Amino acid sequence: MASTFQPSSFYHRVDYLDYENRAFYLLLHRHMLNCVHKRCFETALNFAKLIMTMDPQRDPLAILLLIDTIAIKAKQYKWLKNLYRCCKEWKNLDMLPNFCYSMALAQFLDSKTDEDFIIADEMLSHAICAFPGVVTFLLDKMQVEPDAAVESHRHLGTFAANKETDGLKLVFKMYVNEAAELWKAPEALSWLEAVTRECTESKECEIEMEKWKEK
Repeated sequence: MASTFQPSSFYHRVDYLDYENRAFYLLLHRHMLNCVHKRCFETALNFAKLIMTMDPQRDPLAILLLIDTIAIKAKQYKWLKNLYRCCKEWKNLDMLPNFCYSMALAQFLDSKTDEDFIIADEMLSHAICAFPGVVTFLLDKMQVEPDAAVESHRHLGTFAANKETDGLKLVFKMYVNEAAELWKAPEALSWLEAVTRECTESKECEIEMEKWKEK
């Protein structure tokens, strides 16, 4: 039976709950992070896929909190879009801050027409309304001073971000640590600032932020 086992096959599983398997998981995870550090992003993405495939139901090492930014760094925008489409309902990806922002960024970086950019704007606006604290943490990480309108906004200011739950702030920080260099690119930063400014002026965004706060 062991000779027929293929860890890269989607039909074979490696249960993390079995103590003997954990060293293998941690070895792959460390190698994935080393590849990211060395900027071998496609290789890192392949390791992330392998780790997730071994136990996709439980995702014991929380690969879904990393794989989106690795995919963007590897310029695998279409693959990331396919992952989101296939797993959105199964894994509630639309409720993860990192995926909300990464899907918008992937759409922006992959845009070729005016219509594509409009869709990217809408996706980023939705991400900001759902998780405004990410903007605060991002700007702080990049050492960018927010506009007065942003800082004074009841949902987008530093005070509001610090009132988020500890768990949500941890997810924000994890995403920001991985994605800051992507958003620091001049075109991405200008886009983030422009859409954020529009959100502060939009009544519809204010209503959507209130709805997300109630969830």
